[in-house]
Amino acid sequence: MGRTKSELNNQIRSLFEYSMEENVSLCKICKTKLAGQHSTNLRRHIETKHKSFLNHLTPTVEKNEPPKKKIRISYEIDAESFESSLVKIITKDGQPLSQLDSEGFREIVNPIFKALNMNSINSHNVMELVNKRVVEMKKFIKKVVEKKLVSIKIDTATRFDRSILGINLQYLEFKNSTLEIVVKTLGMKTSPYPYTGEQIQDTVLDTLAEYDIRLEQIYCVTSDNGRNMLKAVEIVNQDFYEIFDCIDELPEILFTSSLHSMRCAVYSLQLCVTDIHKDKGIQNNIEDIRKVCELLRNEKYRNMLTECNRAVPPIDIAIRWNSTYVMVKQLLELRDFVEEEKIIVNWDWIQEYVSALEPIWAATMKLQVEQLPLCDLFKIWMELKLNFRESRNGGIKQIIYNSLLNRESLLLSNVTLLSAVYLDPRLNVLLTESQKSSAKANLKSTARQIFNLKQSKPMPTTQVFTEEVSQHCSFIKREPSSDHESSLLSAYLDQIAQETAATATEDDVSDLTKVFVEIDNFENLHRRLPLNEDIFSFYQNIRFISPELFELALVVLGAPATQASVERAFSSLNFVLSESRNNLNNKTVEDLLLVRLNT
Repeated sequence: MGRTKSELNNQIRSLFEYSMEENVSLCKICKTKLAGQHSTNLRRHIETKHKSFLNHLTPTVEKNEPPKKKIRISYEIDAESFESSLVKIITKDGQPLSQLDSEGFREIVNPIFKALNMNSINSHNVMELVNKRVVEMKKFIKKVVEKKLVSIKIDTATRFDRSILGINLQYLEFKNSTLEIVVKTLGMKTSPYPYTGEQIQDTVLDTLAEYDIRLEQIYCVTSDNGRNMLKAVEIVNQDFYEIFDCIDELPEILFTSSLHSMRCAVYSLQLCVTDIHKDKGIQNNIEDIRKVCELLRNEKYRNMLTECNRAVPPIDIAIRWNSTYVMVKQLLELRDFVEEEKIIVNWDWIQEYVSALEPIWAATMKLQVEQLPLCDLFKIWMELKLNFRESRNGGIKQIIYNSLLNRESLLLSNVTLLSAVYLDPRLNVLLTESQKSSAKANLKSTARQIFNLKQSKPMPTTQVFTEEVSQHCSFIKREPSSDHESSLLSAYLDQIAQETAATATEDDVSDLTKVFVEIDNFENLHRRLPLNEDIFSFYQNIRFISPELFELALVVLGAPATQASVERAFSSLNFVLSESRNNLNNKTVEDLLLVRLNT
C-alpha cells in the first residue's frame, strides 16, 4: 500500500518550522515565511518553488490498483493526406524541422507510419515532401497563366542579414459565378546582400522563367517608389519607354510598351501625409504630444491607467505617420484622465489632427487589407479629395487637399490607372478627353496583346459583326445615374455627366474589330452606374454579350493597386526565420515560404 494523503501532508509539514507566537511557517529550504500552517498553503509553496522535493513525497499508487484502460482509436486517412499534414506542420504552422524528431511526436506518428506501411518521415527527409509540393504548385500556376496576360507585384525586406525579394502574381478570375482577385506567390528569393535594380530585374526574370511566363505576358508591375524597384523595371523596358527625371522624388514611369509600372497606392497616400509632417508647426505640436505620452507611460500613470482598464498611449516611430496618428488618437481618448491630472495639452489641435487624418487612415487600412482594382483606388482618392475640399479651413485639411491635388496629376499620368477608370462606368466621366484617348490607345494595345497570346498570330484588322453584336452595339445616349447617393463624389459625377452628355454618332466600323468598337464607344454604350454598384458584377453581367471586352477587363481590373500582399507575406518570415532557426539554407527558406503562402 502507498502513503495516504494524511501521511503526505505530514511529510510536507516536516519541511517547515512553525512558530506559534508569530503564527508563521518557515520553509527549511528557502527560508520563506508563510502565514499559518495550513497544508494547502504549504503544499502550494513546495509545488511552486521546490517541485523536485514534492516528487519524492507524492503518494504511491496502491499495488493492487488496476492499470488504466487503454482505448483503441481508429480513423480513416491515406498516405497522401498524412504527408500533407506533416508538411503543414513545418510550413503553415511554422514549427521547426526538429519537431518531427521529438520523442513525443514520434510516439504519436510511428503507429500511423506502420499502419500505412510508410517509411518514417523526419527532419532529414521532410524537405523532399516540401519540394514535391513546390513542383505541384508551380505546375498548377503554369497551367493557370498559360497564354494569359497577368500582373505582378514586388517588394523587398530584410531579416537576419538576408535580403528577401517577394514576387506575387495577381489576376482576376471568374470562378463559381463570381469574379475575384487571385494572388499567388511566385517566389520569396533570398540573398545575403541588398538587392540592386539589376539584381531585382535578373531575379524577377529568372522567377518568371520558372513558371514559363514570358515578359510579354506581364501587363503591370506594382511596387513602391524605391529606386532599386524603379531601376529594375527601367532595365527591363529600356528600349520602350523614357523616364521623366525629378529632383525631389522619383516620378511614376510612363510606359509606351505593354509592360506598365504602378506605384503602390498606399505609398502615394503616405506621401500626402508626409507633406503634413514637414510643416514645422505640426512637428512642434507632435513633439509636445510625444512628451505627454512619455509622461503617461511612467510607473505612476501607467498603474493608474491599468487600474482603470485604460490603454497606455504608445510612443510613435517618427518616420511612420500611422504610428503617430495612433499615438495622438489614443491620447485624445484619454482626455478626461489627462485633464483630471492637470496635464496641459492643446486639445483643439489634437482634435483637428485626428479629424484630418482619420479619412486617410481608413483609406489606407482598406487598401492594405482588401484586394481592390485600380478604379476603386481612384474612387477612394476622389472621395478623399472632395471630402477635404468641402471641409478645408486653412489648417491641416488644407495642406492635405493641396497635396492630393499636386499628386493627382502624377497619378493620372499612369495609363494603367486611366485604362481601369475608363472601363468603369461609375467613374469614367471624370476623365478628360486627352486621358480617355490615352486609355483607349492602351486598351486597344492590350486587347491586341491578349489576342496574340491566345492565337500566336497577329490580330486581324477587320471583322464582320453578327446581327446579335450589331444590336448590342447600338449607340445609347448617356444619362446621369438615377441613384440618389448621398456622397459628394456621386453628386460631383452627376454634375459632370449632365454637363457633358451628348448624342453619339455611329462610326464606320467595317475596318475595326468588335472589341475596338466597344473600347471607342464604351461610355456611350453603358450608362453611368451608381457608386455603390460593384464593378465586378457589372462585367459578370455582360460577359456573354461582350466576351472580348470581358476578357480585356479581367486583365485591366486585375492590375494590383498595392503590393500589400507581398508585405503581408513578409510577416511569414517570422515563422520560417528566427534566432533559433537561422541556419536554414536559402533554398529551404524559399520552398517553405512558397508552400506556406500558396496553401
